[in-house]
Amino acid sequence: MVVDLNDVCSIMGRLANVNVDDILSPKRAWPLPACRDIIFLHYRKMGLTGDHIGKMFNRDHSTVFTGLNRLQEWIDAHDKFVCYLYERFNDECG
Repeated sequence: MVVDLNDVCSIMGRLANVNVDDILSPKRAWPLPACRDIIFLHYRKMGLTGDHIGKMFNRDHSTVFTGLNRLQEWIDAHDKFVCYLYERFNDECG
């Protein structure tokens, strides 16, 4: 399982064709929210708290939980891009 934030963001950036700095930025242009939300879930599955994940991204813990809920909604709605990105990311990061 990939742990380092820079490594995780680099993998996500390559898969989603976005800049790593943009993933870590406050920008909300698509697909950055989906990229962040998938990374939030990755770290949540590793046992990190919402507070810890939020600090990694310079965000509040509530932003992390909002992102996790939003990701679940996209997955439940079978959003093709999000599901594809989520599966590919999990294949590479564990």
